[in-house]
Amino acid sequence: MIETLEFEQIKACPDIREVRKLYRQNYFFIKGKFEPRPLKPLDKDIAKAIKKRKEKEDIYESLPKIDCGACGAPTCLTFAEDVVKGEAELIDCVFNLPQKFTELSEEFSDLLKKPAFLSKTKSGVKKKRKKEK
Repeated sequence: MIETLEFEQIKACPDIREVRKLYRQNYFFIKGKFEPRPLKPLDKDIAKAIKKRKEKEDIYESLPKIDCGACGAPTCLTFAEDVVKGEAELIDCVFNLPQKFTELSEEFSDLLKKPAFLSKTKSGVKKKRKKEK
């Protein structure tokens, strides 16, 4: 191939001869066998592990299942497992943010409607106005 490139006067990578030499010497090949890392159980107690697995499945069902990785986990299933283990929160999924924003807005609106909150704010406003005069 290098000869063809030279014949056609196409500039190849200047290090291509060195790379091919290293390739022929098996420089880029990994020797030995890779062993998979052992999977960590959800919990040491089997009863708790079963509960956490069910919780993981429930969380996974609530996710969009598009495996976008925006949360930092490679898949939605992995993200659900991270949530169950306490390594992530459900709102780390960007698709849950609008829902969480709506919930927080409703909570804030409900808080503003409470009589105790209204009386405190009204009296606070009156006191400030009297001090300004």
